Amino acid sequence: MAYQLHVLVLNHTSSPALIEQSCWHENPTAWTTTTANTDTGGTLTAYTLSMAASGSSGMLRFRTESGAFFAVAIGVHNFKVWSDVQVLPDDKPLSYLHGRYYDQNDELNKRLWAQSSVAAGVLGSESHEVKVGFYKAEGHLLAGYLAYFPQETGQEASTFGGGIRSVILG
Repeated sequence: MAYQLHVLVLNHTSSPALIEQSCWHENPTAWTTTTANTDTGGTLTAYTLSMAASGSSGMLRFRTESGAFFAVAIGVHNFKVWSDVQVLPDDKPLSYLHGRYYDQNDELNKRLWAQSSVAAGVLGSESHEVKVGFYKAEGHLLAGYLAYFPQETGQEASTFGGGIRSVILG
């Protein structure tokens, strides 16, 4: 059965820039992008991952203005949504990282099987927070967000609700 995962990017800066995307497993699986300008001069971007079946996923790789890299993985496995956020060295493309989620001997495989609908991280010394979460995590039409907040904005991604996993980039 087909799935669509819609991810709205919440971002108050001109960074990060999408530099790579990947799809895994069932064909056809594809990314599409929609962008709109806001009344306050910002930009809203939504990424949609269309998948033919459970067991599929996609990744988006971003670069910040300071040169830090991070990737977001989302997908459906055993009919449940899952997500993860990874801080990346610049020499590791998604073609390397994406397959690791499906390798039973790799630590990343545990994140896929944990089937968490939320993930987060911090970009190291930059103290930029990256979070991904799904506010509609059941069914075949799923909706979530990717929040990117530099510390200087004074707003934390956690203000968008519970169940969010974040990653620090740096």
